Amino acid sequence: MNNLKELIIKNKKLIFMIILVGIIIHLPLFTKDILSADIILNNIYYSGYSWEVSLGRFGLFIIGLLKSYIVIPHIELFLSLILIAISSVELIDLFKIKNKLLQILTCLIIVVCPNISSTLLFNYCSLPYSIAFFGSITSIYILLKEKNKYLKTLIPIILLVTSLSMYQAYLPVSITLLVLYNIKELLNNNFKFKETLKNILIIIISVILYFILILAFYIIHINFINCSTTKAIFTIIEYTCLTWCNCFRWFKCMNF
Repeated sequence: MNNLKELIIKNKKLIFMIILVGIIIHLPLFTKDILSADIILNNIYYSGYSWEVSLGRFGLFIIGLLKSYIVIPHIELFLSLILIAISSVELIDLFKIKNKLLQILTCLIIVVCPNISSTLLFNYCSLPYSIAFFGSITSIYILLKEKNKYLKTLIPIILLVTSLSMYQAYLPVSITLLVLYNIKELLNNNFKFKETLKNILIIIISVILYFILILAFYIIHINFINCSTTKAIFTIIEYTCLTWCNCFRWFKCMNF
C-alpha cells in the first residue's frame, strides 16, 4: 500500500494533467445536459438500483445507499476522473514506462477512450463503474507490487470482489493485465511460475467469493438476482481463459 501512496505523490503532476485533459475532453458532460433514455429516467435521484442488482451488480446498490440515492453529475464525474487518472498512473508504473512522451500518450489514450466516455455519460452510475475500473487495475497492481504477503492477498481479493459487484465486465481487464505482465516477465527472463499460479488462485477465490455474496443477497430477500448473471459471468471467464491460452500459445510459437 505504501507503494501506491508513493506512486500517487510522485506522479501528482501527471495525475493533475490527466484530470484536466479529462475535463476538457468531456466538457460537454459538465456544461450540458446530454441525455439518453436511461438518464432521463434516472437523473438527480435514482432509487433502488433494482435493474443493476438484477444483473449481479449489488455494489451499485451499496453506493446508492451511501449517497442517499442522490446524483450530482459534476461531483461524480470529477471523482470518476480522479480514479481513472490514478489507474492510468498505475499502468505506467506496472509496465515500467519511463519515457515521458509515452507516459503522456498512454494516459491520453485511456482518458479519451470511447469506453470511458460512455461510462461517464451515464452519470447516475459513472462513479461506481469508475470504482470498478479502479479496483480491477489496482487489485493487480497491489498483487504484483506489494511486499507484505498478507496485504498482497487480502487487498486484491477485496478490490476484485468490489469491482465485480459493480461491473463484472471489468474482470477481463484484471486478467488481461496479469497476462500482459507475465508476457513481459517472460521476455525479460523473470517469469515465476509458482507466483503466477498464486495470482491466478487469488482471482479464482475472488470470483467464488463474489458468487457467495450474490447468494447472500438472495438469501436475505434482495431477490433481484437473475439467473442470467451466472451465465454472463461464466461466459466472461470462458472467453478470458481462452484468450489467455491463445496468448501463451502464440508466444510459444513465436519464440520456441
